[in-house]
Amino acid sequence: MDSIVRFFFEDLLLMLMAQFVTLSIVLAVHRRYFTTRTRRAVWITLGLCAALLAMHILVKTDREQIRLLVKELVKAVDQPDMDFIAAALDEQFYDPRYGDRAAFLVAVEQQLQRLVVDAASVWRFQRIEVSDGQAMAEFQAICDVRSSGYSQNRLPSLWELSFIKRNGTWKVDGAILLRVGQYDGRKIDYLRY
Repeated sequence: MDSIVRFFFEDLLLMLMAQFVTLSIVLAVHRRYFTTRTRRAVWITLGLCAALLAMHILVKTDREQIRLLVKELVKAVDQPDMDFIAAALDEQFYDPRYGDRAAFLVAVEQQLQRLVVDAASVWRFQRIEVSDGQAMAEFQAICDVRSSGYSQNRLPSLWELSFIKRNGTWKVDGAILLRVGQYDGRKIDYLRY
């Protein structure tokens, strides 16, 4: 079932390639026999391809919503937009290093005032797992970081975010820095890095 969802709703390139192959076969059959039935089959195939493309554009799966939320969070860190970051965190958010949501937001805001984060982007998603209103996304991000005594261009990091769906909206309820540069992120204080 998961592969069907990915095919129809998440992987546009794969769906377009399958549509191209299907349409090519139908057109080849139509050119061979050139009947009313084959012409009708061409039009039906074109209509189905258009309907599938519209469905792909209109339907956003949980995985796509999480991917978009992560990208928007990274953009919010780059700008910095504390209002968006606060809105993206669940009320029950808890970080073992900093405590509850409010304490975490204060720590993030202090660090974004101390550091200049530029060109932050999601490099790639390693996995996104969704089940029963909860999800986990592991992704790699890259950014340029500068402060008064430190500068690092293209600093890679590996993150794991956990999500919970409340009232139809995905919220972040946990964040773990797995790796920053060449260091184990779980052993350093990433908001003081």
